Amino acid sequence: MTIIKRTVPQAVFDTPSALKAATLGYEDACRELAATPVMTHHTERPCAAAGLTSYRYGHIMIGATSTQDALNEANSSLTQGAATVDRLEIWNALTGLYEKVKV
Repeated sequence: MTIIKRTVPQAVFDTPSALKAATLGYEDACRELAATPVMTHHTERPCAAAGLTSYRYGHIMIGATSTQDALNEANSSLTQGAATVDRLEIWNALTGLYEKVKV
């Protein structure tokens, strides 16, 4: 694949129609952003992809297939020490809360 680099003169972007299009695009983006709900408190909700179980290790959100898999994922995110099961929490869909993993 050949990439052709083209230079467009600044005057093209400074035309009244280009400035109007840019302004309208910016305003549309701002309206869309303002109307989009922001996910807050994401560490209090399940975040795993479909087919995985949601785990939490401190503030590290993990989607895993098993407790051991979750510990392995936590270890890959930690900069010091090893992940321990006593700090690992699993999402309980019945209560809507994270709870300690039962060993």
